[in-house]
Formats: sequence, C-alpha cells, structure tokens
Amino acid sequence: MIWGGNTIGEEDEDDETIQDNNNNNHELTASNQIYPVKSPPIGSRFIGKVAIITESNCAIDRATAILLGKEGAKVTIHGTVEKELRETIVKMVRAGISQDNILVVQGVIENDQVNSAGAIGRQGNNSPASSISNKLKHNINRQNSGSVDSDREENDLLEDDGKPSGSFRNSLASRRRSSHFDSHFDTLFNINLKSITKLTRLCVPYLEKQKGAVVNVSSFGGQQQFSDYAYYNTSRVALDNYCRSIAIKYAKKNVRVNNVSPGFITSESADEESTVNKFYLNWIKEHVPMARGGTAEEIAKVIAFLASDDASYVTGATIVADGARTPLILQQAWKCTDNKDSILPSSLQFPSEKMSENLKKIKFDLTNGTTYQEEPGEIFQPPTIKEAHISGLSKYQEMYNKSIKNPDEFWKSVAEKLFFEKFSEKGLEWNFDKRKGEIFIRFMNGSKTNIAYNCLERNIKNGLENRIAYFWEGNEPGDEKSITYGELLKEVIKFSSVLRSKGVRKGDVVAIYLPMILELIVAMLACARIGAIHSVVFAGFSADSLASRITHARSRILITADGCFRGNKLIDLKSLADKAANICTLRGESLDNIIVVEHLKKIRTPEGAQGINLKLEKGRDSTWDYEMSLQQETNQQTNSNVEWMEAEDPLFILYTSGSTGSPKGILHSTAGYMCYVYMTTKCSFDAQPDTDIYWATADCGWITGHSYVVYGPLLNGLTSVIFEGVPSYPDHSRFWSIIEKYRVTKFYTAPTAIRALMAFPEEFVTKHNCSSLKIIGTVGEPINPTAWKWLYNVVGKTKCAVVDTYWQTETGGHVGPGEGNLCFSQPWPGIMRSIWCDHERFVTNYFSAYPGNYFTGDGARRDDDGYYWITGHLLSTSEIESALALHPNVVEAAVVSAPHPIKGHFPYAFVVLSNDKRLTEELVKEIKCVVRDKIGAIAIPDVIQHANGLPKTRSGKITRRILRKIAEGDKQADLGDISTLVDETIIEHLWENRLKEIRTTG
Repeated sequence: MIWGGNTIGEEDEDDETIQDNNNNNHELTASNQIYPVKSPPIGSRFIGKVAIITESNCAIDRATAILLGKEGAKVTIHGTVEKELRETIVKMVRAGISQDNILVVQGVIENDQVNSAGAIGRQGNNSPASSISNKLKHNINRQNSGSVDSDREENDLLEDDGKPSGSFRNSLASRRRSSHFDSHFDTLFNINLKSITKLTRLCVPYLEKQKGAVVNVSSFGGQQQFSDYAYYNTSRVALDNYCRSIAIKYAKKNVRVNNVSPGFITSESADEESTVNKFYLNWIKEHVPMARGGTAEEIAKVIAFLASDDASYVTGATIVADGARTPLILQQAWKCTDNKDSILPSSLQFPSEKMSENLKKIKFDLTNGTTYQEEPGEIFQPPTIKEAHISGLSKYQEMYNKSIKNPDEFWKSVAEKLFFEKFSEKGLEWNFDKRKGEIFIRFMNGSKTNIAYNCLERNIKNGLENRIAYFWEGNEPGDEKSITYGELLKEVIKFSSVLRSKGVRKGDVVAIYLPMILELIVAMLACARIGAIHSVVFAGFSADSLASRITHARSRILITADGCFRGNKLIDLKSLADKAANICTLRGESLDNIIVVEHLKKIRTPEGAQGINLKLEKGRDSTWDYEMSLQQETNQQTNSNVEWMEAEDPLFILYTSGSTGSPKGILHSTAGYMCYVYMTTKCSFDAQPDTDIYWATADCGWITGHSYVVYGPLLNGLTSVIFEGVPSYPDHSRFWSIIEKYRVTKFYTAPTAIRALMAFPEEFVTKHNCSSLKIIGTVGEPINPTAWKWLYNVVGKTKCAVVDTYWQTETGGHVGPGEGNLCFSQPWPGIMRSIWCDHERFVTNYFSAYPGNYFTGDGARRDDDGYYWITGHLLSTSEIESALALHPNVVEAAVVSAPHPIKGHFPYAFVVLSNDKRLTEELVKEIKCVVRDKIGAIAIPDVIQHANGLPKTRSGKITRRILRKIAEGDKQADLGDISTLVDETIIEHLWENRLKEIRTTG
C-alpha cells in the first residue's frame, strides 16, 4: 500500500492508523508491503546512501534508523510487529527525517527468527530517487536467521520506483534453507552467529562491486531465549572470529564486514523485553565504573561510524561498546558451580560444565582451524599470506618476544644467514651513561665480514649471477638499462681497482655527488668492498653544502657527474662540484681527484633543453669511462681484493643538519648495519627474491636510499627499480607507468609524493595496470588518512596492504597526546655509532640530557590519533635562519614549521629588515638565492613574511609558539602567557603583516 501526501499525521504513537494529507487512513497489514513517506530532505554524511535496517522494533536498530536518517540516508526499515513498526516511523519523522527517505517493509519472516533482517543496495537508474547513487554505498545490518541463493544475479535492492526489488524482498521474507548450513550451527551458534551469518550472505550479492558495508550487531537480549546462557555467550565469541575471517573473503568484492558487540542496554525497549531484573540493574550501579548500562543511541553512533566513509579502511573489526563491563559480569557468572552462590538472577545462571563443554567446541572450531569456514572449502588463504616471512600476528609476536627476551640470540640467528669471514658470539654491548665511563655501542665485536661481498658474491654463489639486480629508469621515458648481479660485481671490481689506483685505502673517505644512476650504486659498493668510507651527498644540495661535507670528512676524492635532468630542468652538477672544489681549496682541504660520469652523453634530452659544455681540470679531473678502461684484469685482481672489515669498522658517513646549523656526519658501522637492513627489508616488505620486483623511490642521498635502495634489497637478493626522474614528468602518471612496465610488486614511497599526485585526476593511475602490486609502503612521515585511502582504493584497488610506520613505547603501552623528547634506553645493531671526527659532540648531543638514555635530538609530537608527526626532509630551522641572515638587508630571522596540504609541513620565515626596507618581490628573490646557494633549493622557505620585530622574552628567547600560530593563520588560537614578552604590540604587527606575506613557491 502506498501512502500519499507530504507529511505523516501527528497522531498519538499508540494509534492504530497513520493519516496522510487527504485524511485517508491506511491500516498496517501483516503482508509484505512498501510504504514510501515524503517530506523535504535533510542530512549530511549519509546523503546519497541507502540503509536497510532489519528489525527496527529493536531499540538499537530504531536508534540507528533515526541517526542515519537524520544524516541523510534513505532508510528502509523492516518490522514484524505492527504497533512497534508504526512507533518507529512516527519517531523517525518527529526526529526531522524526510519522509522521502523512509521506506517500510512489514511481514513475518521465519518462526525460528530471534532477531531481525535487512540489506542495502543501489536504486534503479530511472527511479525518482536516483540521487541515492547508482553505486551501492552502505549497509547497516542487524542479525537475522535466513540465507540467500549464492547464484543470484540481481544487484539492485531498489526498483526504479524506489521500492525494494522483488528479488530482494522475496529473499528477505522467505529464504530457502540449507540443511548443511543449519545443521552446522543449530547446536552452538543459533542466537547470534547463525542469524548474522545468514543475513550477511543474503546481503553480499547486492553489495558486490558497490563498496557496501555490513555492520552486524550481536544481541545481548538474546539471552532471554535460554535459561542456559552458555549458548549465547559462545556464539558471541564466535561472531568476532567469523567477522574477521569473512571480511577477508568479501574484501575482494568491495564489501566491508564489521561487528558491534554491545553490553546491556538500559533503554526503554530493553527494560521491557529483557529478563534481567532490578537485581541486575542494582548490581551494575554498584559494581561497574560507569554505574549504568549503555543507551541505544550510544550504540547507534558506533554503528554509524562503521557504516560511514570515516571507516572505509576498517573491515573485520569488532567494536565492544560496553561501558557496563558485561563480559566481566558474565565471567563471574561462568564461575558459578552452585546456583545458590550466584550473584545473578536464576534467568542468567547456567551449569559451568556445559559452559566448559561449549568453550571446548569453540576452541576446536575457531582456534585450531584458525579461520571460520562458512562452507566446506571456502577458507581464504592468499599466497602472499602462506609465503610470508611473518604470516600472522602469532608469528610476529613470537619473533618480537625472542628479540626482547634474548636479543643476542635473535640477532645471532639473523647474522647466521649472512657471510662472516670470522664469526663472533658476542652480541650487543653498550654504555649509555657517561657517568659510568666511555659511551660506546658494539655488536658482534671481533667478527669480520664485508657488506659488498654479502650483497654480490654471496648471492652469486647461491645461484643469482644472472638475476637482474636493478632496472634503471631514466628521466626521459625510453631511457632504461638493467644490470645483473654478475654484471654488477664486475663493475664493482673494476671501480674498486680505480679507487685503489687513486690511492684510496681502508678508512679513507670518498665523497659521492651523483644522481640516481647505476654508477652511484657501483661507487658505493666499490668503497665498501675495499674498506673505504663513502659519504653520499644529495645531488640537490648546493656547492657550499657539498664543500662543507667534503672538508669535514677530509675527502680527497669526489665522484660526480656532468649533469642530470629532473623533469625538464637541467642540473649542472660539474659546475657545482667545481665551485665546491674551490671552496675546499680556500679552506685548506684541496681535492686531489674528481671522477666525472658523462651521464648527459648517454641519455635523451628533454625537448627544448640544452646541454652543458663539460670542462675538466687537467691533473685533477678524469672521466668514469676513461678510468674504467684503464683497469686490466691483472690490475683488477690485485687492486680489488675484498677487504675483510672488523664488525665495528666504519661503513659510511651520512651528513645531516644539526640543531646548531652545522652538518654532522652520522657514522654507521659494518656488521650491525648489515644485519639490521637485511632483516628489516626482509620482514617489513616481505621480501620474496624469486617473485618480487621492488621499488623504493628514495634518493640515495638520504638514509632510506642507503638502506632500502642499495644495501637492504641487495642483501636479500631482490630485483629492484631505481628512477632518476620525478613523479610528475612527463606527466603525473610516471610512477604508475613504471609500476606497470616492470610489474612492481613492492612499492615504497613518501606521503609527500602521494599527496602531490592525488591532486590530479585518477585517470593518471587507472590508465595503467598496477595489479602486480602487493605491498605499498610509505616513509618519511605518517601518511594522512586521505592519502592512505587514495593509495588503498585508487592505486591498490583495495587488495594491497598499505604499510605505514607507527611508534609505541618500549613496553607497548600508550603514550598520551602531547609533545616530548624521543629517547631509547638500549641500542639495536643498526643504530648510529658516533659523529665523524667529533665523538665528544656525539656524547654531548645524545647522552647528556638524559643519562642512561640515547636522546635523538628530536621532539616527537603525538596527536589524538596516536601518530608521531615527522616531516619528509628533516632540515634544521637554525640552519635556514643562519642562511637568511647572510643577506645584508636581513637583520634577524626566525623560521617555524607550518602545515601544508601536500608536503605535510613547510618552512615559514619571519624576517626583520634593516633601515626600514620593504619586503619586495625583488628582495625576496635575492633572499631565496642566498638560501639556495648556502643550503640548497630544498631549504627555501615557502613563505617569507616581514616582521617589525620578533616576539621575545626578557631573556632574549624568541617565543616560537606565537610565530607558529601566526604562520597557521589561527587568529583565534590561545597564544598562552604573553606577559613575559618585552613588547606585546609586536603580535598585532605580525598579524597585520601576515596579509602581506610573500609566497616563494607554488
């Protein structure tokens, strides 16, 4: 029967009729009928979505229907009791829900039904309610007995006229039985699991490919069906296991399945229907922290969360919404062996023997079987799980426990998988407390090994000589090379000979200033092979930054290139190297040799771009190809023998900016670093050398590149991709075209790059086949939810794990929101060993503030969601400030971090100018040039703002929290105590000048 008109009459809730505008009374019948009701639409996060609520007579379902309807969903409610169904409708309308958004299905389902039924789907294309969306969005589902034909072809739940489709309506009202299915569950899981399982099966065919969601809610009220409470509780435990298992299967169909497990609900409906008496309610008030049960409205909010886009990445989860600690109460009931000793009413008591029997059954079904099996042979076990190094949480926990209880044995087992010329049984040794003596860290002291040998010869002896070690992809599409493990070894041997011919010996430092090309990897491995220490400098750094790193490390040799392109921009590396060499000479640290890779001769040039005229200084400069051609086989054998390194011999220096602005050379040693990157690459990326194509987009100028572009992948025998270009050239599909081209399986990149790419149409991704991907990793900073969802849905097509880095305290406990200092009380094998040529600075910086602890020097901010926020490139604000102050018109500068939608954070600069100078576009360009020349383009502030003065305390300290709030533009923010400022009027001037800020980048 159809109701006409725009409103529901304001009749008493107990009245037996509902009145329309024409005063036509329509009596509810026991048949399956559809009742559309109309009024103006309202809503928010569920607009365009259809929710089908099963058994809306229940208090929780009724509250859910009202909440979802108020937020814009089109709600179909099902009920079997006329009076209560009518009450639900009237309450929904009185809650302000549009009558256009209410549909009603009334009818009796099955005699053995305990709870309710429901589903959700897309509406027909020609429907007046087509605004609901042609794609299925969400399903809010309560438990119900019933099943569905697995061969069903219909996908629409609503017809073109807005009514539930006949196929779905018939399925809902009269479902066929499966004797196997019923017999499997009748004994143990009838109350919750059986009904929820059947309805989930009913809904999914209508939800496939529609990104639908099923939210099952276990029924605490189900205990009224049995005086023996065991059946209900065991099925409730089973529901959690079922939900986790079935979610894996249905994820392939774009359907999420989650579970809400409420405790006792003290709503009006629950009080009337439940057998729990006043004794129980008094017990709750007396014994539980919340002193009350939950409300249906509180549970509805949890359901709505799981149904919303906010939970689009959540599946297989159970949220226990139980402020009344019902499980604890039930556990106490389980312990009762004599009813006289029970604190609960007789309706809640049961024999403990039967409970034990049922728990045995559930342990057999769910623990030993590991996965709930809905039908024989339907267990979902993807190959990636079967073959994984860490195949599940239990395996991880086992490894974790070993590493904590006996770290020496744990790391020894890792070291045994690598080659040691001399193996020492010594594990980690350290002293973090300078009051007790020298600060030191040692691992496997007395051992001898060589990381280059382990990367190459060890793998070749294991049969990998002809395996591709690297696919190189150039800046221009079509520029490509590959190199096998055998070919890479030959190149490394040859360049080792070149280095020794130049006088490089064990312990000497070789500076490397190269783009992401194969020669960079050859140079690093050649250094490691002969015991030289490599110092790789990011090829985006300025001549001054390069010179500082060369002179500090006292390098006598530099490996560089003529130039490279990043997109269509030419970087003249040789000119920068020449400037750096001149600076070194002025500082009394001359370079003896510069070896130049003639890279530009071997690659395509972007359209319209021009090359450079390579100039070589006689007696100092030579080309890579020339030097390699001089090495005869006899010389190679003499000059390239493996240098067996002591475990704590230096492997490389990697310079980073210090808090004082002067770069510091982070020193890593051989054995500990080798074991650490081998293990973390293997487990974090589930490295499978026989099948994986691995690609980390990091530059080797950073620690990620050292560890997860070079050493980690090679130690694991992987085939990797290295890329010289940028993700936006020649268009924004470059990453995805490379993944398709090389069939990349493990992809490791930065959230900064992802945020930049997701700003462009999805077609840049979808036009390429990225189906080879199995794992997507992000590094450099926590990935924000929007970027995570984009990676998961658009790039990974909902089948890839997206692995982000997360932090916990050493005990695994929670850290509350706020700021603090990041410290460690004991080392791991791959931890830094010292600061090059300045061990005292190492001790002062890292071990003085908190004796007995390693202080990283970083402030760590934990937000309300548990994230520790760290930017993509760590730059010292004091170093940028120092560079800004070099300009003759800048008297003083302060730099803070401000939020950025793509980068995460960016440098925001405040500059005080001399002689009443104005901050013009021309002056900003000059300031930018100073920063670029001193540090590099990466450090140029995105925003430069003129400041009449800086907010300082009477002690002269700049109050940076005020500058951060101004940079963020939050004028309503609480600036805290400003009474200590010398001049409070500066704040107002800063706000006025903020409108005149000059953005230096796009």
